[in-house]
Amino acid sequence: MTEALATWRGSVSGRWRAHLIPGLVWLGAAIVVIWLFGQRGARTELRGIARAEQREIAAHCDGRVALVPVRLFEEVRKGQTLVVLDDDRIRATLATASAEAARLQAELHAVEMNLALRLASQDLDFTTEARRFAVDVERTRIDMLEQTVVIETGRLRLQRLQIELDRLRELRPNGSATSFEYDLAVVDHATTEKEIEEGEKTLLQLRVDLQAALTRQDTFGQRHQLPSGLEEMLAPLRAAVSVQESRIAELSLERSALVLYSPLDGAVGEILRGEGEVIQVGEPILTVVASHPADVVAYVTAGEAEHIRTGTPSELEMLRFPRPSERIGSQVINIGPAVVQLPVRLWRNPAVPEWGCPIRLSIPTGIQLRCNEMVAVFFEATDDTSTDFMVKFDTTGEAL
Repeated sequence: MTEALATWRGSVSGRWRAHLIPGLVWLGAAIVVIWLFGQRGARTELRGIARAEQREIAAHCDGRVALVPVRLFEEVRKGQTLVVLDDDRIRATLATASAEAARLQAELHAVEMNLALRLASQDLDFTTEARRFAVDVERTRIDMLEQTVVIETGRLRLQRLQIELDRLRELRPNGSATSFEYDLAVVDHATTEKEIEEGEKTLLQLRVDLQAALTRQDTFGQRHQLPSGLEEMLAPLRAAVSVQESRIAELSLERSALVLYSPLDGAVGEILRGEGEVIQVGEPILTVVASHPADVVAYVTAGEAEHIRTGTPSELEMLRFPRPSERIGSQVINIGPAVVQLPVRLWRNPAVPEWGCPIRLSIPTGIQLRCNEMVAVFFEATDDTSTDFMVKFDTTGEAL
């Protein structure tokens, strides 16, 4: 009897355990599913990109790349020379402008002789003074034209010398350039600077002389009637001088555009054109990317964006091996006004475009991000909700 009872109890206990364990497993699974379903609205994984400032360096005129003194990924400073365009065409045009100024001087002399012969028949006492005052104005303008050509030629040479001096300064420490070569470049650079300075002083004095000549001419015209034929004979020469003045001013702008400088501190992201290649105006030659991302751009749905406001506090966490960093406080800078298409590399399916509302987040000074580094961002909505968002992004230098 006792053995039968023990056998029955063991059988019942075995069947109970056989049904209890699977039941507990299914109950636990149901609890997990219910918890995950509840957390689905409480925690949403988003994607974004740390946006770094990026600039394309392009030429302002057609030309040929003469020098690219920087290398790919090299760090650059604001104002550093990045690209030098060939100056052969401008040097040839300046030489032509110098010859044109000499021709205008010869033409003015011929006009002056013709005026002397033509006005001599009018037998007026003031005709000689009228001719002299008019010719003095045009002669001073042509002198200014010649001096401007000399200055622009010197500035063009100074640009080339400065680039050569910078190159020798970099090569000198490792012995690739001798001290003699460097010292010779320094002297040549200083001499050219001095010549330009003297030329600018001369040009300034010519401007004063021109103003004085115009004043004398105006004063004379108020007291006497100008001889007939004077203005007609000088008009073509005046127009030619004006055209040449405009042309030299244009050459000055082109000369200043031959050297392209870095607009910010950062690194060379891409080199699209090399030395010797011909480029067109506006064509990018290289790109410069800022050293650090400016902000974080995350993308949320339009519904999620309703729970986010400017100034919403957030936290950044760098996901670095072997363990993530501590969270650092941040906040929402602003929210995009419209839904936009996400960058292609953020699409989960490359064949299916995705859209979202962009959100800018500040990057605190305590976090040092690198390009393409994965980071998690957590923040809460300002409405009376407990919604948390987790944002993962890679810190690329791509400009959105």
